[in-house]
Amino acid sequence: MDHEHEIADLRARSEQLREDTDDVRREWERKRRDPAVPGAPAPDGDPEAADGGAIAGDWEGEAQAADRAGQ
Repeated sequence: MDHEHEIADLRARSEQLREDTDDVRREWERKRRDPAVPGAPAPDGDPEAADGGAIAGDWEGEAQAADRAGQ
């Protein structure tokens, strides 16, 4: 493999990785704004969140564990 071909291949792979990373970031942001997705809460006060940044739901026993921990 010549160096020019290798460089072109690395650039193409780098661009594909950048696109994949952007896709994952957009998907994560979408999930953070969806109150039905547990474990992906939006930041407090996020105006774009459907619920204003509230955490979605309560996993079984989570509230009691938080109470015991003083949270």
